Amino acid sequence: MTRAVVLGAFAVWITCAAIRWCTPTPLAHDEAHYALATKDFLDGRPARWFYVSTGMVAVGAPGMLAGGSDRGLRVLPLLLGLGFLAAAWRAGCAIGGRETGAWKAAVIAGTGQLAQFQASLMNDLPSAGCMLAAIAVLVHELRREGGPSWRILWAAPLCAVAMYLRYASCVVIAMIAVATFVIRRPDARSARRMLATVALFGLLMVPHAVQALSSTGSPFGIVLDSADVPPRGGAYAAYFGHPIEFFGVLATLLAFVALAGAWRDRWRLYAFALGLADVLVLAHLSTAHTRYVTIGVVLIVIAGVATLRDLIARAPIPAAVAVAIPWVIALVHVGHHGDLRVAGMQGTLIAAPAIAADAHGRPCEVLARHALQIEWYSGCRQIETLGDRKTSLVYAVRDTTGGPWQPAELPGTRIVDRPGLVDVTRLAAP
Repeated sequence: MTRAVVLGAFAVWITCAAIRWCTPTPLAHDEAHYALATKDFLDGRPARWFYVSTGMVAVGAPGMLAGGSDRGLRVLPLLLGLGFLAAAWRAGCAIGGRETGAWKAAVIAGTGQLAQFQASLMNDLPSAGCMLAAIAVLVHELRREGGPSWRILWAAPLCAVAMYLRYASCVVIAMIAVATFVIRRPDARSARRMLATVALFGLLMVPHAVQALSSTGSPFGIVLDSADVPPRGGAYAAYFGHPIEFFGVLATLLAFVALAGAWRDRWRLYAFALGLADVLVLAHLSTAHTRYVTIGVVLIVIAGVATLRDLIARAPIPAAVAVAIPWVIALVHVGHHGDLRVAGMQGTLIAAPAIAADAHGRPCEVLARHALQIEWYSGCRQIETLGDRKTSLVYAVRDTTGGPWQPAELPGTRIVDRPGLVDVTRLAAP
């Protein structure tokens, strides 16, 4: 049954990923951000955003070199998303055994709040996958009879890749290191190998430190400055007041199970404590979004599944039933998420091609709320104020459905006028 559950979970994940990849859904804000940063790099332009990780430029590069289509940019992320599920499965196996890993994979496959990013040009799942693989290595080695072998060193490059993909991973990596030393209480032999792993990670971070020193004047400058980029506030109330909305039904229920019984086994406690710490710390550092606390969600679910493992093992539940719920939840979420993305970007999808047609290849700039997506689809470089303009051809896009910020009414020629949706004005030349 264990093998059937694993195969069913991967079938759910792959099917939904393929549907998402085939569906013509426009790039989201962060996806456009990474696509534009990659394009700037390949065109030899200086980086505009210091906080865009070098790893994500590398992830975007193959798709950009292949033509830069939305689907092309999402091919490598799709494969990395599959790697994330595999890493979550292996971490579950290391912490709670094969049954835990199998059921863990099924739960994650049916958690639409995470799976919606399985074919997106974003760094959350790839970086989380690397850290989960590192956790799997650490736990497997530290549970070995006689202590860890030198294979524990593999945790260092895995964490380094996670860091290069997403700079905020440094917070979770630090928590993993502390939690691992606390839970294991290493003897002299184990301590040497664990410290060697930490030293190797530090060595692999030297290129990042050099880059940060060059651009910010401090080896920690990029990480510290990046902490101020995401908005803060309301995350505690959102996560703990509306857990089903952010984590899904299955993950929320398993969190309560973990809270009740994870203390009975130190490795379950390790997973639960580390997962809860991730949610609490990142809730303090940023706004509420499931993908920001991917590691926390996965580890808490592992602890919950491991706590229920004995009960599940005794229950005669057919494998088909075991994956039926994830299938239903995941497939419903696929269509719902795609519809929401397109509906929320109607104004952008109308404005961008109109601007591209009007500019007709001439150098241009755009002033808009959804400026990154409009820059990507129109080819006009985004500016934040008219004082930043460097060309005579500037467009102002007003999303008339509302939003936190809109450009002011400015004189010029109206090229799009869709009341209640969007209007675009070609501004008068200075």
